Amino acid sequence: MNEITEAIVGDTDADAALARLRLLYAVEREIHCPYIGTLLDADKAVLVEYVDLPERRGSAVMDSRAWDAMAQIINAQFTLSGIVYTVHDGRELFGSQK
Repeated sequence: MNEITEAIVGDTDADAALARLRLLYAVEREIHCPYIGTLLDADKAVLVEYVDLPERRGSAVMDSRAWDAMAQIINAQFTLSGIVYTVHDGRELFGSQK
């Protein structure tokens, strides 16, 4: 069964399934981490999705090492700017599944 089918029949959490698919798509599009240049692997990647204004959205995908180095800075900047964001961490989303 794929992620969506599992979510429909109740074998997995729908939000987690969608987060995994979003992360996989982002990794497939970007391929390399734009911050440290490593090849992205979904179970070690982090996707940050943000909403700046109702009509302005964005995202960034990166290696988890880059996220670990920048997380506090990004959190502080986004909080000060009132930017709402969601972090999808492959280490948590995939665990030993992948």
